[in-house]
Amino acid sequence: MNKKGQIGIGTIILAFTIIIVGVALFVVVAQQTGEITSTIELENQSLVTVAVNDTPYVITNCRVISGAVFFNETGDVAITGTATIANNVVTNGALTVTVTPDVAEDEQNIWTVDATCQPLDYISDAGSRGITKLIVIFFALAIAVAALYPVVKDSLLEAFG
Repeated sequence: MNKKGQIGIGTIILAFTIIIVGVALFVVVAQQTGEITSTIELENQSLVTVAVNDTPYVITNCRVISGAVFFNETGDVAITGTATIANNVVTNGALTVTVTPDVAEDEQNIWTVDATCQPLDYISDAGSRGITKLIVIFFALAIAVAALYPVVKDSLLEAFG
């Protein structure tokens, strides 16, 4: 029997299984990589200033914010007072950002803040973010190799000419 250009059923099943499982895992890994290597924009985050200064407001969905601009409750006037931002603060066992207002009495109401935010699972080291993205690329290459291996192994390409 001439086996040139023939692939066994076991090879087909193995390749199919590897590709299906690999693609399913690849989608999850790629999505998670996007989340942990990207900052998000914090827009119109509501901060309720209290009647007493030096009482911090806690932002729980970020660990670091930068470039913060504070607005009054209508969103049209930037607050003239100052606020102290403390990044990477542990509050009730969770990593948070605290904002402590220091404003005049007439500006003590609801503020909104626009800032760039690092999510809680953000990778802060640039080298680690780069390596994380390389892992996804090599994972995709491994799936491609798994798909092409049966073709090369059984010389299927030679059967077509």
